[in-house]
Amino acid sequence: MARTIAEIHNEIIAAVQADATLGAELTSTSRVSKWRTWSYIVSFAIWVHEKLFDLFKQEVSETIATLKPHTAKWYASKALAYQHGFPLKEDSDQFDNTGYTDTQIEESRVVAYAAVVEQTDQYGRVFLRIKLARINGGDLAPLTAPQLAGVQEYFARIKDAGVKLVIESIAADSIKMNWRIYYDPLILDSTGSRTDGTAADVVKNAIKDYLKNLPFNGVYVLQYHIDALQQVEGITIPIIDLAQTKYGLLPFTNVNVKTTPDSGYLRFADDADLNITYIAQTPIV
Repeated sequence: MARTIAEIHNEIIAAVQADATLGAELTSTSRVSKWRTWSYIVSFAIWVHEKLFDLFKQEVSETIATLKPHTAKWYASKALAYQHGFPLKEDSDQFDNTGYTDTQIEESRVVAYAAVVEQTDQYGRVFLRIKLARINGGDLAPLTAPQLAGVQEYFARIKDAGVKLVIESIAADSIKMNWRIYYDPLILDSTGSRTDGTAADVVKNAIKDYLKNLPFNGVYVLQYHIDALQQVEGITIPIIDLAQTKYGLLPFTNVNVKTTPDSGYLRFADDADLNITYIAQTPIV
């Protein structure tokens, strides 16, 4: 972005005054002195050059945006850039923030997570599936109906011609788990809480926190979940006896090694879906 004439002029004056030779010769502080007049003329010329470069850069960017085929990553970044209730600039994929405060702009960005995957329908036609989620109450949640409708209209205006999009924001895939936790009775009690009273439900929270910390639309791996529990102080041996997931109205299916949640994230729909059996175990050396 071009500097102002004043900024350029002040930098030139500062450089002259800092020079041992020039600073001793050019001492006048008058705004109409020859050296200050010439420095202003040079500043103006530099400013014109920088403004022209800005215009050139803008034209090049607009040309690239028009000609370059967009990738899945581009669609994901545009989803995150969506501003609910804001107008688009004319013939642009950028929102017009004129007259809005920084707080209003930030609050309008309702999409917190986005993932784009290329899929094929039953007729062999390729489409892009865009999965979205927002933050509500400190956790991931589906967009509201008006928010989702806004995103769909936004993409209808900015997408590449001929590209089919399926834009969704749905509730988390449900997960059911049975764990066996061998624990050190000096650290944890039979409910998974610390014996010193500093933290309750340590084991249960660790299991849930791992799911919350998974990347959006990331792969859930049973062994990685076990490895994470192994790092919790007081847990000697964590074992998963059962892991099942489901999305929508479909039935639960077993997870044998790994799975990718259809919605992009996994959660326990009910406390009864997480069963933990605690077995006291002296640490194994």
